[in-house]
Amino acid sequence: MQAYHLQEIAEILYTCGLKVVGITDASELEQDRHALAQWQAQGFAAGMEYMKRDPALLADPRALLPQAQTVISLALDYGAEPAPPPRPGYGRVARYAWGRDYHLVFKEALALLGEKLAQFGTVRFFADAVPLLERALAARTTGAFIGKNTLAIVPKVGSFFFLAELLCDFKIILPTESAPIVPRQMKACGSCTQCLRQCPTGALVDPYLLDARRCISYLTIEHRGAFTEQQAAWIGDWIFGCDICQDVCPYNFVPLRKKRPAHALLQWLDTNRPRFQQLCLEEVLSIKTNREFESYFEGSPILRARRAGLQRNARAVMMNQGLADSSAAQ
Repeated sequence: MQAYHLQEIAEILYTCGLKVVGITDASELEQDRHALAQWQAQGFAAGMEYMKRDPALLADPRALLPQAQTVISLALDYGAEPAPPPRPGYGRVARYAWGRDYHLVFKEALALLGEKLAQFGTVRFFADAVPLLERALAARTTGAFIGKNTLAIVPKVGSFFFLAELLCDFKIILPTESAPIVPRQMKACGSCTQCLRQCPTGALVDPYLLDARRCISYLTIEHRGAFTEQQAAWIGDWIFGCDICQDVCPYNFVPLRKKRPAHALLQWLDTNRPRFQQLCLEEVLSIKTNREFESYFEGSPILRARRAGLQRNARAVMMNQGLADSSAAQ
């Protein structure tokens, strides 16, 4: 088995505008496997079939690359400037969907990294497109921790970033001073419960425990079919996703006031930004065909909701804003 010191590859890792969260081995995430199984048993995965897969698969990086020795956890900052206040007749959009689909951006950056690291051995890269517990891996590197809102948080950076992983068949030797901290000892939220108290639907049923059935992001993006009256009321003025549990997190207070560092790779974040910060409800409802919908939101994560889902959301937001009666939300 080949092994390389971190300094041999560090320069390559920092050339593509990505933040290295940390590096860990590719062994199974045993504790997280058990936690996932319990979460699934409670029905908290709602309709997300991809989160109902065998926990042993999601918790094992070597299910994706059998010879993997090392996992490099990477983050791409998507910007955290304050969102504009909601306007009547418009639906709010989660920050990550203001610009281009992050899968497309990550693919470009990771492919470049993979090419440069190929001199050391086999490298495979993934970005939220395979069964893998990415946040748990990021936390195991000790460069991040899992917050009470269940999101990965990097101290002094916050949580407004996408995660990706490089799986390598070679070992990376870390400096002795980088010896890992036991992940479960890193409960860096302390006594803060802002995210639990501010979630309007009570989706955070306990610290570190999310019931997707009540989560606005799940309801507006992943949920298929009509809303119940309660679900329609829950989404408030969010038409796609939700940022509440991140906005109230103290770790994001500084990032929300900082400008994103200049880097060519990050220019994609400004593409269509004014267009997708909020969506005009009438414009969304005026889209007549799936082809028109796909053209309107080309290259955007908003496509994930599908035309029927986004229009259902728009009708619910109109109801919540007093612009339509309750029958319009179905």
